[in-house]
Amino acid sequence: MSGENKNPNASLPADLITQLDRGVLVITPNERAARRVRRLYDQHKQQMGVAVWSTVKAMSLNAWLKRIWNDAVTEGRIVSPVLISQEHSFALWEQIIRASAAGKDILNISGAAELAQQAFDLLHLYGVPARKFLPLDSAETRAFHPWATQYQKRLNKEKWTDESGLFSAVIHLLAEKSLPAPAGICLYAMEDLRPAEESLLAALRTSGCTITEFA
Repeated sequence: MSGENKNPNASLPADLITQLDRGVLVITPNERAARRVRRLYDQHKQQMGVAVWSTVKAMSLNAWLKRIWNDAVTEGRIVSPVLISQEHSFALWEQIIRASAAGKDILNISGAAELAQQAFDLLHLYGVPARKFLPLDSAETRAFHPWATQYQKRLNKEKWTDESGLFSAVIHLLAEKSLPAPAGICLYAMEDLRPAEESLLAALRTSGCTITEFA
């Protein structure tokens, strides 16, 4: 992931500035990189002597996914699944672990829930089913698999999705044309994409979205 460069002489590529001037959305790997884009764009306008300009559209990929999902819900394009917050997801992990047989021997339930939530998110990003870890003979793996299975069953039962499930959910809606793709977006510092991210970008391109990449 890219960090926020504090170099006062840093600048954005000229072509990216042109896209920003046109109001094109810029997607970044995290909020730190999005803040950097906004800061450098503001510096550019100040150096050009511009008195007033529109707020640049730059946000992290996760923030953008949540926004388009919530917008689709508000507009009535989709009814379910309902996107739950990270806090809601964390509480669900805590509940599942505390009620499990393995949980009785865990002193720090919150710490275990945090690690399980992170592991589940990574499984989604890399497209690895939890059952693939079954051959790995470790206490952590044997505990995590039933937790993850129960967590997914709870999501399915309640018709919920968490942030890690947004990738597949949005891809599905794009394929169904229930969710319109933007005409174009720019990617900034989006390096080392995970499989879920690559699949999302492929789905956007298939839906007619022009994607321009900037390092």
